[in-house]
Amino acid sequence: MAFETVVQLQGDDRKFKLSPEIKQFTLLDLGFSKQNNGSFVLKQPISGANLNGYKLKISVNKDLDQLKMVVTDGKGLRKIDIFKNNQHPDDVEQLNFFLQTLILRKVLTPAN
Repeated sequence: MAFETVVQLQGDDRKFKLSPEIKQFTLLDLGFSKQNNGSFVLKQPISGANLNGYKLKISVNKDLDQLKMVVTDGKGLRKIDIFKNNQHPDDVEQLNFFLQTLILRKVLTPAN
């Protein structure tokens, strides 16, 4: 999966892009880890009830202008659509809370 300017989670209506006000130290404060190639990666659990639950994985390139974003299974091997058939309302709520945090901290912004 390549870095993109605008991303959309599988099954979600919303689209996101990186905020023009994004800062490296904000990414580090939010739990992103800096990779050897200069990019930043976050694997955020969104299913509290199950240790093998779903995770939100976000990668930001070193220039802070493109990203990847996907919800995966607990091992990070399969993309998951948590919005499908409204089967995971608690997980969607957790995801929305974390996405809102990223918007408030000026990491993400809604894309039109």
